[in-house]
Amino acid sequence: TPSAAKTLATADLVVINGLGLETFLNDILKENSATVVDSSVGVPTLANKDPHIWLSPPNAQIQSQNIYKALVTADPENSEIYSENYQFLSIRLAQLDYDLQSRLDQLDLTPYIVFHDAYQYFEQHFDVHSTAFLEEFAGREPSAEEIANIVKLIQEKSPKVIFTEPQFSPKLAQTLSEDYGIQLATLDPLGSTASKDGYFELLDSNVRSFESVFNQK
Repeated sequence: TPSAAKTLATADLVVINGLGLETFLNDILKENSATVVDSSVGVPTLANKDPHIWLSPPNAQIQSQNIYKALVTADPENSEIYSENYQFLSIRLAQLDYDLQSRLDQLDLTPYIVFHDAYQYFEQHFDVHSTAFLEEFAGREPSAEEIANIVKLIQEKSPKVIFTEPQFSPKLAQTLSEDYGIQLATLDPLGSTASKDGYFELLDSNVRSFESVFNQK
């Protein structure tokens, strides 16, 4: 938006996720003198096009460390504050990781489908695996051939649930749910709250979605 572009134009430091997620910012960032911090540096990436690295808490640890180092470099006078906050965040992320893994380990995760291919880092880290996704790229509706492949997988695997996303229309998921008797639930790859607790609430909410559908072992 124009207001966001104005904010960027006056920024000293701009943190991006990286991995091609913010290509829409390229031209704007070229026009200002802000230091751009790519928070994905050092994250072990998978051989795919999924930029949602933050859905794995260990990756979020690396990202937060990159942000911390950039803040100290840009504002050394307040390095002690940044250090204290980073250490506190690091402890919280480690505890979150442990708690989420413990909860997921207790679930009998039968086949499920996700809305789009955004959960590979989450799934690899927590050892949970979707059967299929409805859209490879969010917002690009699947072709007739892709829908036929999804239907074939549904018939073969009998997934228990299709996870929709709050940012996009659930119309296709609703149709498949009605046609094949599949439950609907929600996973959110982004979150809606920009706050100090927003990340923790996001991952907790996603695991609660798993808990609401799948039985205990």
